[in-house]
Amino acid sequence: QTFEMSVDSYDVVEGKVATLTCTVSGVSASQVKVEWITEQGDSYSEPTTDETNYNVVEGSLASGQQTSTITLSGLVTAEGDAIFTCGVKLGGDGEDRIDQAVPLKTFQVSTEGDQVKTGEDAYLSCSVAGMTDELQIEWTLGEGTDDVDTTIDGNTTHSVLKISQPAGDATVTCTISGHTDYSYTIEMELNDLVLTPEEGLRVFTDTAITLTCAYASTTISDGYFNWYLNDELCSDCPEPTENARSSVLSLTVADSARSGTWGCEFTKTKNDKIIKSNT
Repeated sequence: QTFEMSVDSYDVVEGKVATLTCTVSGVSASQVKVEWITEQGDSYSEPTTDETNYNVVEGSLASGQQTSTITLSGLVTAEGDAIFTCGVKLGGDGEDRIDQAVPLKTFQVSTEGDQVKTGEDAYLSCSVAGMTDELQIEWTLGEGTDDVDTTIDGNTTHSVLKISQPAGDATVTCTISGHTDYSYTIEMELNDLVLTPEEGLRVFTDTAITLTCAYASTTISDGYFNWYLNDELCSDCPEPTENARSSVLSLTVADSARSGTWGCEFTKTKNDKIIKSNT
């Protein structure tokens, strides 16, 4: 007999749940059996033996049409692209099986934020590996955003959002839109933490010096300062004098143990983000 088979599959992020659909229409038989076969030859039908990773709903025949689905777990889609087979038997198990390929198409998303000094432009990126015509990269633009630059490198599409001279921290959303939308938040942090004096110091032994680590303009969040000497946390430093915007370290250079490259950083309590000063 003559009948039609149609399939639906949609691009999905690797590691996310996906559903494949197989529909049989124009059927005059009283029974339709549907099974799903992997590339490795494993067969799944209802009731499913592995509902966690391969959950099959065979569907029921109505007006000559039946739709079957298989829902794949994130563990399955994390393996990347695959071809599944929808196998249909009309009239029972003894009939010949008619197969239709159903592709599983996956893609990967990577994002990168930025940390800039006052007066600098920020660039946030959102990249899709395995980009297809069904997908679009969209930005939720905030105040001060200028333009979006898109480049293609092989099968990867890179979208870069420019924020001109941001006045403060910002969170922007990159959305990969298709049959399902996947949204990613990307952070831009303004780093105007300055260590003064900015020029190097040359001092005599037993000279008292003062180092100040302070935000120039940003209203900072809850957090704490740390001082570093030669990239090592200064655990024996004198207790600095601190307020909401600065940390002032007063010490005496008694010997070469205090000589080297000094730096400070501020760690935000909310998200453990570290803002580093100049050195």
